[in-house]
Amino acid sequence: MAIMKTLEKLSSKNLDKFRMALVDFGGDRKVALSNVEGKDFTEITNLLVSTFTEDGAPAVTSELLKSIRCYYRAKKLDNKIAKLKSSADKTLVAPAETETDSAGAAGCIGCFKGLARAKGRTAHSKDDKIAKLKSSAAKSGSSSTSRN
Repeated sequence: MAIMKTLEKLSSKNLDKFRMALVDFGGDRKVALSNVEGKDFTEITNLLVSTFTEDGAPAVTSELLKSIRCYYRAKKLDNKIAKLKSSADKTLVAPAETETDSAGAAGCIGCFKGLARAKGRTAHSKDDKIAKLKSSAAKSGSSSTSRN
């Protein structure tokens, strides 16, 4: 997700440069020009992850961004990845609570909240929903008793 957001923020000129840098990349795995030509940032992200793995793609992306002189975006990506890794290390201690999104797929609360924000809604935890229901029940119960 961090890679996709980074590539999305590139200008079309810099995304073109990024595509060419990816083709010219001197790593173990080569990417053919036909695989990147005319592709948007989501397709490029998928290609990076499938070619260089989920663990290796961020480093490759950062290196390519630096090679096209997008140092600011590379630094932001590096910081985001470092932050995600440190929070992932913390979540290994306690398993994440899961919820189901509107498509029916289970995911972490953070992903669910991100999906809700993207759809213009807010996501609440189960505890928030229960508290809200109790509060509304208490209000309706007190208003009905005051009428009697």
